[in-house]
Amino acid sequence: MSLDTVKIGTVSVSRLIIGGNTFSGFSHFGSQKDWEMRRYFTAARIKETLAEAERLRINTHIGRIDEHICCLLLEYWDDGGKIQWFAQTDPDVCSPKTFDSFSDTLTPPRKNLRPEDH
Repeated sequence: MSLDTVKIGTVSVSRLIIGGNTFSGFSHFGSQKDWEMRRYFTAARIKETLAEAERLRINTHIGRIDEHICCLLLEYWDDGGKIQWFAQTDPDVCSPKTFDSFSDTLTPPRKNLRPEDH
Protein backbone atom coordinates (compact mmCIF):
# COMPACT_ATOMS: atom_id res chain seq x y z
CA MET A 1 0.00 0.00 0.00
CA SER A 2 1.21 3.48 -0.80
CA LEU A 3 -0.20 6.85 0.17
CA ASP A 4 -0.28 9.68 -2.31
CA THR A 5 2.10 12.51 -1.53
CA VAL A 6 2.16 16.23 -2.21
CA LYS A 7 5.10 18.58 -2.38
CA ILE A 8 5.42 21.35 0.17
CA GLY A 9 8.39 23.27 -1.13
CA THR A 10 10.95 20.56 -1.84
CA VAL A 11 9.54 18.14 0.73
CA SER A 12 7.40 15.14 -0.22
CA VAL A 13 4.58 14.82 2.35
CA SER A 14 2.08 11.98 2.62
CA ARG A 15 -1.47 13.22 2.14
CA LEU A 16 -2.24 11.87 5.60
CA ILE A 17 -0.06 13.15 8.44
CA ILE A 18 0.05 12.28 12.12
CA GLY A 19 -0.66 15.09 14.57
CA GLY A 20 0.87 15.58 17.96
CA ASN A 21 -1.87 17.01 20.16
CA THR A 22 -2.42 13.66 21.81
CA PHE A 23 1.32 13.22 22.44
CA SER A 24 1.46 16.52 24.32
CA GLY A 25 -1.84 16.04 26.13
CA PHE A 26 -3.97 18.60 24.30
CA SER A 27 -7.44 17.06 24.14
CA HIS A 28 -9.43 20.29 23.86
CA PHE A 29 -11.91 18.54 26.21
CA GLY A 30 -10.64 19.80 29.57
CA SER A 31 -7.87 19.21 32.06
CA GLN A 32 -9.02 15.72 33.10
CA LYS A 33 -8.86 14.41 29.51
CA ASP A 34 -5.52 16.22 29.00
CA TRP A 35 -4.12 14.42 32.05
CA GLU A 36 -5.41 11.05 30.83
CA MET A 37 -3.75 11.58 27.45
CA ARG A 38 -0.41 12.52 29.04
CA ARG A 39 -0.56 9.38 31.20
CA TYR A 40 -1.45 7.14 28.25
CA PHE A 41 1.07 8.51 25.74
CA THR A 42 4.35 7.52 27.34
CA ALA A 43 7.57 7.98 25.37
CA ALA A 44 7.51 4.28 24.45
CA ARG A 45 3.89 4.44 23.29
CA ILE A 46 4.54 7.58 21.21
CA LYS A 47 7.49 5.88 19.50
CA GLU A 48 5.32 2.81 18.81
CA THR A 49 2.64 5.08 17.34
CA LEU A 50 5.15 6.86 15.09
CA ALA A 51 6.58 3.52 13.94
CA GLU A 52 3.08 2.25 13.12
CA ALA A 53 2.40 5.46 11.17
CA GLU A 54 5.55 4.85 9.14
CA ARG A 55 4.53 1.23 8.50
CA LEU A 56 1.28 2.66 7.09
CA ARG A 57 3.37 4.97 4.83
CA ILE A 58 2.63 8.16 6.76
CA ASN A 59 5.87 10.10 6.46
CA THR A 60 5.16 13.33 8.35
CA HIS A 61 4.39 14.31 11.92
CA ILE A 62 3.19 17.77 12.89
CA GLY A 63 3.78 18.71 16.48
CA ARG A 64 4.93 21.34 18.92
CA ILE A 65 8.52 22.39 19.18
CA ASP A 66 8.75 21.85 22.91
CA GLU A 67 11.40 20.00 24.90
CA HIS A 68 9.23 16.90 25.27
CA ILE A 69 8.68 16.45 21.53
CA CYS A 70 12.21 17.51 20.54
CA CYS A 71 13.81 14.94 22.84
CA LEU A 72 11.35 12.24 21.87
CA LEU A 73 11.90 12.71 18.13
CA LEU A 74 15.69 12.75 18.52
CA GLU A 75 15.46 9.43 20.39
CA TYR A 76 13.08 8.03 17.77
CA TRP A 77 15.45 8.99 14.95
CA ASP A 78 18.42 7.58 16.87
CA ASP A 79 16.49 4.30 17.04
CA GLY A 80 16.10 4.30 13.23
CA GLY A 81 12.83 6.19 12.74
CA LYS A 82 12.55 8.24 9.57
CA ILE A 83 9.38 10.31 10.01
CA GLN A 84 9.81 13.97 9.14
CA TRP A 85 8.61 16.72 11.45
CA PHE A 86 6.73 19.88 10.66
CA ALA A 87 7.22 21.88 13.83
CA GLN A 88 4.61 24.16 15.35
CA THR A 89 6.08 26.94 17.42
CA ASP A 90 5.45 26.89 21.16
CA PRO A 91 5.18 30.33 22.77
CA ASP A 92 6.62 28.86 25.98
CA VAL A 93 9.80 27.91 24.09
CA CYS A 94 10.03 30.46 21.30
CA SER A 95 7.98 32.80 19.18
CA PRO A 96 7.73 32.41 15.42
CA LYS A 97 10.34 35.18 15.15
CA THR A 98 12.90 33.18 17.15
CA PHE A 99 12.06 29.76 15.72
CA ASP A 100 14.87 29.91 13.14
CA SER A 101 17.58 30.36 15.76
CA PHE A 102 16.07 27.63 17.99
CA SER A 103 15.73 25.12 15.15
CA ASP A 104 19.33 25.75 14.10
CA THR A 105 20.42 24.19 17.40
CA LEU A 106 18.72 20.92 16.38
CA THR A 107 19.62 20.54 12.73
CA PRO A 108 21.09 22.27 9.68
CA PRO A 109 19.01 25.06 8.12
CA ARG A 110 16.17 22.91 6.73
CA LYS A 111 13.03 23.50 8.78
CA ASN A 112 11.66 20.01 8.31
CA LEU A 113 13.76 17.88 10.59
CA ARG A 114 14.69 14.46 9.27
CA PRO A 115 17.51 12.11 10.23
CA GLU A 116 19.30 12.45 6.92
CA ASP A 117 19.62 16.20 7.55
CA HIS A 118 21.95 15.58 10.52
